[in-house]
Amino acid sequence: MATFFTSYNTHHRHSGLNYYTPDTVHNGLVQQATRHRQETLDACYARNPHRYRRRPTALGVPPVAGINHKETNPLSQTA
Repeated sequence: MATFFTSYNTHHRHSGLNYYTPDTVHNGLVQQATRHRQETLDACYARNPHRYRRRPTALGVPPVAGINHKETNPLSQTA
């Protein structure tokens, strides 16, 4: 299990974290990773600008991330 958890936390990119790994977020490396992603996107855009409608931008980590994060709305509130 230790091998699985290590791989999951260091290599698996989570959609809830905008495809960053938990280790990247936990260790405060998001700015560095975002900068690297943006450099890659800029290079791709420079090579083939006709493939894009607008210049792509790398996303940071969402402000709220978690398992089973619940947002309340009028339908979820009980009377």
